[in-house]
Amino acid sequence: MLAEDYPRVVEVWEASVRATHDFVTEADIEFFRPLVRAELPNVTVVVVRDGEGKVVGFIGVHETKVEMLFIHPAWRAQGIGRRLLQHAIDSLNATSLDVNEQNPQALGFYLSPIRYCKCGWQLKRNRAAGGILRRLNF
Repeated sequence: MLAEDYPRVVEVWEASVRATHDFVTEADIEFFRPLVRAELPNVTVVVVRDGEGKVVGFIGVHETKVEMLFIHPAWRAQGIGRRLLQHAIDSLNATSLDVNEQNPQALGFYLSPIRYCKCGWQLKRNRAAGGILRRLNF
């Protein structure tokens, strides 16, 4: 990913959060937007682009943890998230991620045995600022 992709990656993040994170307020989005942008240089980011080269989804991995996985709502349910996650596991040595329990769509995505039965997910409850997370190890 190139530095000039950062604004579009943040747009994809925001669109995805608005579509899937019902528990996130406008104030939360305003608070986290610059933090997401600031974190991009600190993670390995892999993007998926449409036919015109526009970023439509991305995954960010730091060391062995998936820190972010977001797909633009117009591109959801097309296998992009599954392929990005599998790439992170296979090529970036990702072994875990945290999922907010308030996000049932994400929990369903990650815990679907059809998608990731070979990964051997293990759930651990973690208390974190802003809510309860589930740590998924594979």
